[in-house]
Amino acid sequence: MGISRLNFIAEMTDWGDDPGKDLIDESYWECIADMASLSERELQVSRLIFEGNTREQVGERLEISTRTVRHYMESLHEKLRVANRVGLVLRLVQIRDYVQSRPA
Repeated sequence: MGISRLNFIAEMTDWGDDPGKDLIDESYWECIADMASLSERELQVSRLIFEGNTREQVGERLEISTRTVRHYMESLHEKLRVANRVGLVLRLVQIRDYVQSRPA
């Protein structure tokens, strides 16, 4: 491989604190919400989780309790048929890839 560990660390620091922020654009989020029958709040929670936020951070950003965030996470897990937040993120990427692969 042509990249050194030091170069990798230097580039990684430029990536920012939201690792998933630019991986799914707005039009795909709309498709995801439609395909999975997500409510507006479920979509907001899934986006923030996808961006790498904790439950506490999601609660702060949306001005809801962490218990309410947990409720939305449970609903998302059920709707997207996953068991945890890693599965949720991977499922969102799967849906994005599915939508991208379909003819326009």
